[in-house]
Amino acid sequence: MQKNLKRKNQQIFRLDDSELELVGKKMTAAKIKNKEAYYRKMVLDGYVVNVNFEDVQEMNRLLRNATNNLNQLTNLLCYILHLTSYLTESAPQIP
Repeated sequence: MQKNLKRKNQQIFRLDDSELELVGKKMTAAKIKNKEAYYRKMVLDGYVVNVNFEDVQEMNRLLRNATNNLNQLTNLLCYILHLTSYLTESAPQIP
């Protein structure tokens, strides 16, 4: 046994094949890969909350695209302003 474990108490229980399969399906549905974490969460809280962030992720993607486009436009504007000021300074003056 490792010396520096945070949780030193161990509980052992048995499952038949169908119960183990059901636990696997529920873990997949909850998107939890660690059995120990799943069992602990279910024993202590009785439920696992699965939050769907697909809409938020899509909004983040769209926001990144918009800010990227804005950055490209500001870079182009700075380039045009710099070029314009250079051309007006280097152009011959007509009296």
